[in-house]
Amino acid sequence: MAKVKLPGETKLKDPKHELFCILYAGVASGYYFGNATRCYLHAYGKEKEIEELEKKIETTHHKGKQGDNERREHKGRIKSIERAAQSASARLLSSAIVSNRANYLLDRYLSDDYADREMAFVISQRVDLMAKVAAYREVAKVKERVRGAGAISGEFSFEWEGDEPKKGEKAKAPTVKKATVKLTTAGPDEEMEAGFLE
Repeated sequence: MAKVKLPGETKLKDPKHELFCILYAGVASGYYFGNATRCYLHAYGKEKEIEELEKKIETTHHKGKQGDNERREHKGRIKSIERAAQSASARLLSSAIVSNRANYLLDRYLSDDYADREMAFVISQRVDLMAKVAAYREVAKVKERVRGAGAISGEFSFEWEGDEPKKGEKAKAPTVKKATVKLTTAGPDEEMEAGFLE
């Protein structure tokens, strides 16, 4: 019997589409992760075109009015390339085959270590404080889930014995008459009670 493949398990026939999915899933680099426009620009070689235009902008800095016109033209071309990449990447992601492949790669390669590193980055940054607080809350939830599975909580009660000191006498340290401990390990139904010094 043939193995049934999951949606997105098979590599895409178009190498540019496959590279787009790999970049989008963050398998190759975190720089492209989740940014469809950036992934499209790289997969289709438009990133290099933008870099060349940016170099031309820098070299026309000392050309006066002619340089101003050239810079405007180059900046307009960059914006045009970016807008085209934005709409093309959205169309690409709306394709079931491409989105299934990207989701498969995300599920396969997005490890806990990677998620922890990204969360640590968000928590350590100081630009977007709302994101920082949200990330901190998420980490607290994860820690609570981990701590809750097998954590020991309990109630401790003690009864002391000893007389009140009379006037002028030195107080004696009280002694424990009874100590009771209730431990909970998994849930409220699993309690263990132990009595000491009864």
